[in-house]
Amino acid sequence: MEILLIGFIIVLFLFLNGLPLIVGMINTPKGSQFLGTVHWPPDYFYYLSQFFQGKGNWFASYDLFTGDFISKTFVGWVNVFLGHVFSLLGIGSVAAYQISIVIFAVILLIASYLLIREIFPGSASKRVAAFLFFVTSNAFPKIVESGGKLTFSYFDYWYNTGLPFNRLGGVPHHFIARAGITLAILLAVWWWKRLGKYRFDKKSISKYIIAFLLSGFILASVEPVQWGITVGVLGIVAFLIFVMPNLFLHPDKTMKETLKEIPKRVQDDTSVSLTDTLASVWGGKSFFLPSVLLLIGGLPMAVYLKRTFSTLPFIQLALWENSQQLHISFMTYILANGSVVAVAILGVVFFVRKMDLARLTAFVFTFVTIFLFFSPIPALVSVVNVRFLPATTTLFLSCMATAGIFTVASRFSEAKNIVFLLLTLSIIIIMLPTYYIQLQDRVKVDPAFGLIYLPQKVLVSYQKAQVISTPSDTFMAVYPFNLSLPAIAGRRVFEGHELLTINDGKKMGEANDFFAGKITSEKMDSFLHKNNIHYLFIYSTEKEFASMPFLKKVYDNEMVAIYKVN
Repeated sequence: MEILLIGFIIVLFLFLNGLPLIVGMINTPKGSQFLGTVHWPPDYFYYLSQFFQGKGNWFASYDLFTGDFISKTFVGWVNVFLGHVFSLLGIGSVAAYQISIVIFAVILLIASYLLIREIFPGSASKRVAAFLFFVTSNAFPKIVESGGKLTFSYFDYWYNTGLPFNRLGGVPHHFIARAGITLAILLAVWWWKRLGKYRFDKKSISKYIIAFLLSGFILASVEPVQWGITVGVLGIVAFLIFVMPNLFLHPDKTMKETLKEIPKRVQDDTSVSLTDTLASVWGGKSFFLPSVLLLIGGLPMAVYLKRTFSTLPFIQLALWENSQQLHISFMTYILANGSVVAVAILGVVFFVRKMDLARLTAFVFTFVTIFLFFSPIPALVSVVNVRFLPATTTLFLSCMATAGIFTVASRFSEAKNIVFLLLTLSIIIIMLPTYYIQLQDRVKVDPAFGLIYLPQKVLVSYQKAQVISTPSDTFMAVYPFNLSLPAIAGRRVFEGHELLTINDGKKMGEANDFFAGKITSEKMDSFLHKNNIHYLFIYSTEKEFASMPFLKKVYDNEMVAIYKVN
């Protein structure tokens, strides 16, 4: 029954998370094609351009949204790799992107359930409740006045992982990062447990080493800040186990009982060195191996990304994100994260009563991430503070909330199961108005929006652009084609994504003046050659370009036209 319930929750989440895709496909206008746009279009097309470039590359790709940066980098190599793997199976980049979301969402949710099993090994009801809270946790609703009418809204802030469709939705590499954190912690807990039971051989040790190194490399590639947090948390937990092994080797005893025994144990063992105690209890294996291997695995990529994001165009992304620092109160945080977090704050006392390895890790991770989020440290290191509060924090808060309501329910003796169920449902019901608003927004679609749908004639022209040009050529395209052309056709544009185009403001103005005919023909010719622009991608109605001697029309389907620069 437990597995069936977990499976049902996963399937239900996948359906709700996939609603924008489903609704988008159903509402595709006749003669158009849905582009699979399920989140902020400029970012979506950037990630999709990496998937597209995977057709011819395993790991490296270009930033196709600026005409003056022609070096390949390993930024987004995970997307490139996935695009390559799917291309070998004959699957296009749009489909590959959406399939990747489903695959890694399932991996994340299964890994989260396995981690919850370590926290609640003896209670199926606790595991199901904690998993349900993790998947469904949402902000508190609120009533606002708009136009003289009272309407429902909800508490929120930018990049709020307290919202389920932010925490568990949207982008393949976000799913990969969150799954990477969860799996790294799960592996560490398994490692520490096996150390205490001497259950190791050379083959299993090798598997753990490879897993930690690979997890570190992938996690640092997609979320280097959260990689660093995970390394630090596992290091802190290892240190606590190292200096107080008796505290965490007896989960059957309460923390109070174990703490009382420590002074006597220390007094009895004064003649035994800490190293000897470590060797005798843990078989000479290191508590710190998970943290150290995760650090070693991710450090090269973290250093590479740090250097890369210190140069154009990527530094623009870093500077913009740093400008988004959030300054909110703890009460705002609670309201924007909802009833699960509110209950978790009360339940943490009950959660730590019997502290084992999994609960210790959960407690340290939660404390560290929330502390960093509210501290001045993110601003000091020029990283937006929301990066310090991953979705995994909500996972552990869900477990703390579960511990709290179970403890309360246990006071009702024979009726404890009914009380536990009622408390669980009450927490979910509080979030229903918020879900209603969010689902309404998720099923809205504008059939005329050129970043969601493209006419078939435009898609045919994209195919033509691939045939007549080379990957090193640069197109100057009118909006909105300057955003989708790199993603669908894999061709570089003069300007597109505002944070991935070097000097975007200047270039956008120059492109607008060019297409509006605000400069002379001679200046147009000079501008195109100066900026190494090889093709124009414009609407067919812009007939004035046909008479210009430095341009040659090479394609026209009565909707869009392509001109080659002579």
